[in-house]
Amino acid sequence: NGGRKFELYLRLGEIYAERSEYLRDVEMKDYETSYDKWKAAGKKGTEPQLTVKNSKAELLKSTEAFRRLVREFPKHPRTDAALYALAKTLLLLDNDNAVLYFNQIIQQHKASPLLPDTYLALGEFFFYKHDMEKAKDNYKEAMNYKESRVYPYSVYKLGWAYYNSKAANDKDTQENVNKSIAAFKLAVKISERDKENPGNFNLRQEAINDLIMVFAETERIDEAMDYFSRLGEKEAFYDML
Repeated sequence: NGGRKFELYLRLGEIYAERSEYLRDVEMKDYETSYDKWKAAGKKGTEPQLTVKNSKAELLKSTEAFRRLVREFPKHPRTDAALYALAKTLLLLDNDNAVLYFNQIIQQHKASPLLPDTYLALGEFFFYKHDMEKAKDNYKEAMNYKESRVYPYSVYKLGWAYYNSKAANDKDTQENVNKSIAAFKLAVKISERDKENPGNFNLRQEAINDLIMVFAETERIDEAMDYFSRLGEKEAFYDML
């Protein structure tokens, strides 16, 4: 049964990924225990090193399950889910080929509900590769899906992408700062609009903290005072001072 086979392989890949996460915790705890003992002994002998052999092996099994799905079921209604899972797993393995599978979703599954998540994932990939132009492009694409759960975070990260963008001159620097502030303010506004979502409440505070930092570093005191007063966050302004 092709449909059953697809679901089983998809779940198999997910289980391998879950096992990898568990084993990663075990490896981290073992490392911390070994390090504490080494430190307590006066740092004698070879310093313990973190090993991720077991967790990595499970991730490789996960990628093989997802690759098989992509290869054997290219026309399945949920092939986009297999592509997304494969790409995300490859990211955990620091494998840049993840971008190929994200782009495959964009090119071949234009009605996929995973498109906003895909654009956000690409934005994050390029952000951590310090390619702010591509990061901004993908965050903006994710922002086209305003009903998506990733919309507020995409706005927030766009602010950081602008703040970290290279500038050819002082005018470009000022423009990047202005766009960064605008994005953070929008993130705050969106989060306030959906206060029932705990994630959005946390994002609001993060955006406020980042606005404090940007205003402080650029010494835009009057603008900060006006904004935080209207927002009901005078304490944040005093923190900045």
